[in-house]
Amino acid sequence: MDFFRVRMSGCRTTDLLAALNIDSTLERLAEIKADFLTRLAQNKFTKKLIDFMESTDYQNDFISEIYKHLDILLFDIGTSTLEACKMIKAKKREERRHYKENQNVTKLREAFNIKNEAEMVRRVTSLISFDVSR
Repeated sequence: MDFFRVRMSGCRTTDLLAALNIDSTLERLAEIKADFLTRLAQNKFTKKLIDFMESTDYQNDFISEIYKHLDILLFDIGTSTLEACKMIKAKKREERRHYKENQNVTKLREAFNIKNEAEMVRRVTSLISFDVSR
């Protein structure tokens, strides 16, 4: 699962969004759709419908949309859509755990708890500002 680590680089905006517990809209949408498909597959009738939809070549159905949002082509050959959905959910858990342990995110969360607004803004700005020496 090393290809998931690309999105978890030390981008300052990413750290700021993680400190505020804000997910990217596209990532959140993909996670919701993956979860929905996983729940649909638990019912034998909707599972058969999903299997049928995967076997057709219709471009505007739910399965095609899932393929697009999950970048299904990045997964290994033979990975089913449901396995890819489970991997996406596991990836999101790993990212959340990663950001809980990230020192920059921890410092940003501490800065947001400062009661003095001017001091809070100063600390947050200094934490996310671009430093040429890095």
